[in-house]
Amino acid sequence: MKALLCISAIILGARLGARGAESVDYLREIKPLLRARCYACHGALKQKDQLRLDTGEAIRRGGKHGPVILTNDVAKSPLLWRVAATNSDERMPAEGEALTPEQVGRLRDWIAQGAPSPADEKPEPDPRQHWAFQAPRRPRVPPIAHRPSPIANPVDAFIVAEQFAEQFDAPNPTECYRRTQTIIPQQALALTNGKLSHECSRALAQRLAQNFVHATDIDEEDFITAAYEQVLTRRPTDEELAACRDFLAKGSPKGDDSARASLIHVLLNHNDFLTIR
Repeated sequence: MKALLCISAIILGARLGARGAESVDYLREIKPLLRARCYACHGALKQKDQLRLDTGEAIRRGGKHGPVILTNDVAKSPLLWRVAATNSDERMPAEGEALTPEQVGRLRDWIAQGAPSPADEKPEPDPRQHWAFQAPRRPRVPPIAHRPSPIANPVDAFIVAEQFAEQFDAPNPTECYRRTQTIIPQQALALTNGKLSHECSRALAQRLAQNFVHATDIDEEDFITAAYEQVLTRRPTDEELAACRDFLAKGSPKGDDSARASLIHVLLNHNDFLTIR
């Protein structure tokens, strides 16, 4: 073995001696090479001879048989003479094509520079720690923070639980079940300023107005009732009727369609239309 080491060192020195030490980028040139050719036997899953090559620190530390790089005697580095060996029984990697002279040269230059690597470099993660290889565990069902609630399914409890909802920029999930503050659903935000929503509102307002003989002398109560029946499939309540009459009176004193179109637009964004009808 000593004779082989000496011969390999002489051959390697002769092959690379004429090559001046060039600046080598470890992350760009060395690590990808080692990942492609060495990690299978010296990575996270397998460490032949207790040697890992997936970080600069591990390479400098060496393995079962001691250091694999010698920064003070580069040509005698076991890693170098292994990858440069011409004997197939000694050459590494054992499988596949041998490293090219250029690749061996980059390794040699990197070692000659002191084998530098980032201080915060992390080793490759163990594939066996991937979630797909972990035994499933039944999580604790979180309590539902907002009571009373009709929810009883454990799956829904995870969705409603505050610790889940707080991870997202989302509205209070219980509003899907209890709407106590507004008639405008959250889905309406996507429609409020949409071009299609405004065009449909104007078209429907004009079509409803045409159902009356004198469009400019429409009884607004009849128009409001027709709009509710067309959009929400129900008649307006007395409170809704009064609010709509006041809205039309303020917004359309001359009987044009702009205020009526706005009223239709409100109904198209109504909770009853988006989430019920």
